[in-house]
Amino acid sequence: MTNPTATSLAARLVSGAEPPPAVFSYDERIITQESLLADAALADLIALRDAAPRAGFVDLFRDPAAGGFHEVLEQHGVVSMAGRHRRLGSQALAYLAAITQADAAGTTGIADSLREEFDHLVASAVKAQLATTYLPGLDRPIDRQRHLSDVAWAYIAAHDAGLESASSLADAIFEFFDGEKGVFWEVLEATGEPDLLEGHHVAGNALALLALHRLHLGGLVFDHDTFVARPLRYIAGHHRHVLTDGFWNRSDHTGQVSVAGELALFKGTASPFPKKDLGDHGLLYGAATAWAERLPDEAEGLITTCLDQVVTFTDGSGIFQGQGNWFSTPIAPTVPLARHVMVPQRTPGGFNVGNSAYVLFGTKFAATQLIWDFFDPGGVARAGVRQTVPGKPGEVAKLVRRPYVEDLEVIATGPIEAPPMRVDRYVSWLESTKVGPAFGLTPYTSPLSFRADNTPQNFSAVHVVSDRMALGLPLDEQEAERLTAYLFASQNDDGGFGEAPGVPSELFTTYCVVLVAHVLRRWGFDVEKCREFLRRCQLPHGGFGNFPGYPADSWHTNLAVLALHALGEPTGNHEHAASYILGCRNPDGGYSSVPGGPSETFSTMRSVDTLIPLGFEPPDAGRTVDYLRGLQHADGGFHYGQGRAISFVGTYHAVAALYLLDAEPTDPGACIDWIARHQSRDGGFSRQFDAPSDTTDEGFIVVQALLMLEKKLNKYWASIMT
Repeated sequence: MTNPTATSLAARLVSGAEPPPAVFSYDERIITQESLLADAALADLIALRDAAPRAGFVDLFRDPAAGGFHEVLEQHGVVSMAGRHRRLGSQALAYLAAITQADAAGTTGIADSLREEFDHLVASAVKAQLATTYLPGLDRPIDRQRHLSDVAWAYIAAHDAGLESASSLADAIFEFFDGEKGVFWEVLEATGEPDLLEGHHVAGNALALLALHRLHLGGLVFDHDTFVARPLRYIAGHHRHVLTDGFWNRSDHTGQVSVAGELALFKGTASPFPKKDLGDHGLLYGAATAWAERLPDEAEGLITTCLDQVVTFTDGSGIFQGQGNWFSTPIAPTVPLARHVMVPQRTPGGFNVGNSAYVLFGTKFAATQLIWDFFDPGGVARAGVRQTVPGKPGEVAKLVRRPYVEDLEVIATGPIEAPPMRVDRYVSWLESTKVGPAFGLTPYTSPLSFRADNTPQNFSAVHVVSDRMALGLPLDEQEAERLTAYLFASQNDDGGFGEAPGVPSELFTTYCVVLVAHVLRRWGFDVEKCREFLRRCQLPHGGFGNFPGYPADSWHTNLAVLALHALGEPTGNHEHAASYILGCRNPDGGYSSVPGGPSETFSTMRSVDTLIPLGFEPPDAGRTVDYLRGLQHADGGFHYGQGRAISFVGTYHAVAALYLLDAEPTDPGACIDWIARHQSRDGGFSRQFDAPSDTTDEGFIVVQALLMLEKKLNKYWASIMT
């Protein structure tokens, strides 16, 4: 991947004629056209620092009637309804940008007037106990909770603007400190008690440390080990992403990175899933750099990690938003997810397909570009970072060739006979997911909790088509024509497919559509543009990421190889993908999602199922079989890795990998019974016993796994329909 000197996207955001749009796609087309006040303020501060010919974005946000700044502008400078409030941190940043500009221009009167307004903001906030958001005029708080990020930004901005009132904010930062854990809470209630659901955030802690550095330079005496070194050590020790390095954005009140369903269900303020956020890494880099001279032992490792991460997630032009995790807990991550799922409604960069809301981690947020430019001017530090190239190119030549023969004649040689499973009830449930020409993830119109609804999704179509064909219930000609017409409408100008029409392309959803087209033998879309999109998702080392330029993993490499095969691409064109996969192989016979990671069933299956379509025999297959068999529990299911939980999805991947290697579990009968017992009362399937049904994905897992365990599934089908 190209090492940046300065991201060209950041340069364009700073030098543009209009305030920066909030979010861009991987290829830097606008996703969220509205402009955010905080982004505009950062762009102005960078332009002023660099003596650029342009500054003054925040002037466009001014509210002459009520004072202060609007928070959001729509295109052409129209005030957005979403921006008719005042947020403490972004208002403070905007005042700093406006004051800095006035000082640079020598307009003393304007600068003095702005400082008076800023003082009023600080006084109003202190009077309201530093509440986070207000109605215009600042006389009525909307959200009385105190957010560390806002208080810290407010202090930093007030200090840098030369306000004496900054001192009234300083003590408040220390009030967020969690003395037991040695880190700062992100949110305090109006009573001063911490919000346990929010826990501790990297961004808030980084900003607090930046504020404390200014207090230190100003002569304030405080215990640096307690208030600075301990938070740095805490982030390094508790927030570390153990698979792909970097740091998760938050930890809970116990000090663990965890899934927090309550945040989404009861507060509606965040996704239940933590994420690795590159904007947070920029703030942490700034904080660690500020303290590096005084606390080198704590700071230097964080600086190196942050720089490694930004280079990994940069395509040479802009910085991607980050990375998630799926199918396992954040403390033992396995599958690098390229979506931040279940985000709140109206999240910048967010997409809604029915009640499923998510942000694509392959998008590029203006804030992320600007934060890094602010704390690493010109990308000077990043330019010295070099990535380790994964893969084992020399090992590919040692692989034994194995023909990969397309066979769609007979999908299954017989019906599922597993006694606990009621096939008729599942078929009824599956049919009820149909809406118009396509299929939803569930049959339910408006479910509660985290359950998906029945809005058509391309992800679901591949499951339903696979199950119906495997169960001997193929779509008729009219159904197939209507379904594929709907799916093909999701093809974008870049050649890839999104989750639904109008949603940006991903390799993952492109695979889903292409495989439906392949098994239904319908090609009413631009095949060559689709091939080109997939090719652009491949990195020089051979692995594929979910978007062009995005970091690779064995999961998306598998989907890309299968999709390209389905599109008629000669497998020899992508043999160097085998080098990447061999780099994911471990001495125990298993494979990881990335080179150097621990073995688990998900990636072992994906890796085996990449080598076979590429025309290779997986090396030392007997050791891989032994590794997988060793993970089966006495109950029949499989641990997804050594010492890890028994996993429904992990069990499917273990069964599929064994099947592709002409093997089976040590106790196939127990596995059959364990899988079939996941049927819910409505006929669908759940990842848990005696629980509400989940989605068509879980049903697909059961149908595929049981047919494999009963030795009835076409092996070509088992390979391509994953």
